[in-house]
Amino acid sequence: MRGLSGDLKTMPLPELMDFLSRHQASGKLTLEDRRIRKQVLLEQAYVVNAASNLPREFLGQFLINLGHITEEQFDLAFKKQQEERRFLGQILVARGLVPIKVMQSVLALKARETLLEACTWAGGTFTFDPDATLPKEDGLQVRVALADIENEVAFRKKAWEQILVAFPRGDLTLELDRSHLVSPPRPGSLDEKMFALIESGQTLEEVALHLHATRFFLFNRLYAYYQVGALSVQRTPASDGATAPSLSRPSQFIRQAQAARAEGRFGDAFAAAWLAQEAAPSTGTAKLLEELEAEWGPRLVDHFLKAPLVLMRTTAKAPLRDVGRCAAGRYLLSRVDGKRSVAQIVRIAPLRDFETLAFLSQFIAQGLLTQMD
Repeated sequence: MRGLSGDLKTMPLPELMDFLSRHQASGKLTLEDRRIRKQVLLEQAYVVNAASNLPREFLGQFLINLGHITEEQFDLAFKKQQEERRFLGQILVARGLVPIKVMQSVLALKARETLLEACTWAGGTFTFDPDATLPKEDGLQVRVALADIENEVAFRKKAWEQILVAFPRGDLTLELDRSHLVSPPRPGSLDEKMFALIESGQTLEEVALHLHATRFFLFNRLYAYYQVGALSVQRTPASDGATAPSLSRPSQFIRQAQAARAEGRFGDAFAAAWLAQEAAPSTGTAKLLEELEAEWGPRLVDHFLKAPLVLMRTTAKAPLRDVGRCAAGRYLLSRVDGKRSVAQIVRIAPLRDFETLAFLSQFIAQGLLTQMD
């Protein structure tokens, strides 16, 4: 089979998957949209490996979300991975933290979600190389039929339509009515953690971050409880004592970001660009964030990651500014406990490394955090 490339607007991903499935294709499929890049390895129309640069689609994030490992266990395994140059899954299985059958199941789920999330893209490009390969995890092989993933696309699309009617925005908070639960959540279960976050006033996006969950995986679970009356939407988003930033003027944020970048104020540029992307994701804003990462990222790495560095919250009640009120900012503030190093926070956060470091830098500049000697 010859190689292929094209635009996902011209040939949507479900059609591409159908084509590759019917031709029993083997090779590497690469999908790109804005700052997102995914690679899927096929063998005779079966997905045997999938990789993504979306942090929430990393194997460790799936394992934490499903309750198979803790953040601390992931951090230790990650450091072991760097020392031994082995796959994370192999290390966790070898150390007895995750049974091999469970690991294979999670890897299969990861492969499905990597492709199904890309089916929601409005655009993007694809390349299929029949001669290329991706490294595979020895002893942890998975085989997910491309046709099975394709068959799930229609269900997922309909489910999303229903979910977004109930939960149209990620900044909403929910109310839990335990009287509508069939049974109380099992101690330590995902549902128990989810309900605790909801009752503490976390927004939907914050719940997803704290649980290390992909949006569909979490929202679909929430929708099941919404349907039986156990969950309802609060009409006033949580604000931590402050009014949430207005996301109605993305063009204004972009102008602010460009002006700040031109003046070398990279922290302010990042904050404005982040808010613009939150309000209305676009290729232009994604490109601006990429450029900021290229210009500012190496300096952040030199400052935060070249030596062990621990942060702590300041005792002074510094007011939250815009980036501190958004879900990602609030989540990161919750991970700072005066014990975790910056490197640990970067590893466990379901965000890009640059994003985590940029937020932390802004919080230091705003007086919310301080560096410990």
